[in-house]
Amino acid sequence: MSVNKNLNNEVKSRGQYLVSSADFFRRVIGTFFHFRFLWKFVISDGHIERVLSNKLTSREIYVHRLFERMFWFWPRALDARVWVGGDYKGRTADKYISFDVSSTVLSDAVQRFAGSKNSKILDLGCNVGRHLNNLHQRGMTNLHGVDAMSSALDMMADTFPETYAAVNLEHNLFQGFLSKEESNSFDIVYSHGATIQLVHPSFDVVQHLCRITREYVVLIHQETLQDQYPRFWHLEFEKNGFHLRHCLRPIGDHMGTENSNHFETNSLLVFQRHIP
Repeated sequence: MSVNKNLNNEVKSRGQYLVSSADFFRRVIGTFFHFRFLWKFVISDGHIERVLSNKLTSREIYVHRLFERMFWFWPRALDARVWVGGDYKGRTADKYISFDVSSTVLSDAVQRFAGSKNSKILDLGCNVGRHLNNLHQRGMTNLHGVDAMSSALDMMADTFPETYAAVNLEHNLFQGFLSKEESNSFDIVYSHGATIQLVHPSFDVVQHLCRITREYVVLIHQETLQDQYPRFWHLEFEKNGFHLRHCLRPIGDHMGTENSNHFETNSLLVFQRHIP
């Protein structure tokens, strides 16, 4: 399938969600014009550990921010600091306990595509563990989660103690976790909200997602004209050997305000590994 055809499918798949020329240009930059080979030379394991523990020096932050301003493609992990701190624009861990329509749709999809109760499943950005808890209650027995917010993982121990004791959790950045995870480690990887959209394109999050996943990547994806790091997501999954198996859009109500151009809606996207 040609690049042009993939791009056309990407735009059409957004349905009624208009794509401005500026948004399209940003997606082209985010998809094609990042030198991802730089990641391993710029971002060390020690740097990620210092981001996680909030132990970056002022000098280190200054140098990285300087290069980020100079070069749009400069690898960056500093964005995660706002989530590590546990209070990004008031989005504290307690805001991610309750279940909503999109959470139900996500859990239903994971259960539907899981081969068995023992399918190895990863929640990328598990936060307090509301989705892991729901899947645990549905009888799933091989659950894993990763999140950068230590306060959320601590809250999970109090909020969902049985699930907390039953699942395998890791406190880490997505970049740190995915980089060291072995290929084909999980049957299903899922994520809710803008999680992967918040990862700077200097790190190839889709390539790593597809590398560690044997069968399905299930996303509740926030489609918006103001993605922090917009990319042609469908194209990137196709390039890495996954096709769109199932799609449901929109889920629930559109979100926005009268005084804002910000417009977004949740969609369910299920990508399946191509079978040779």
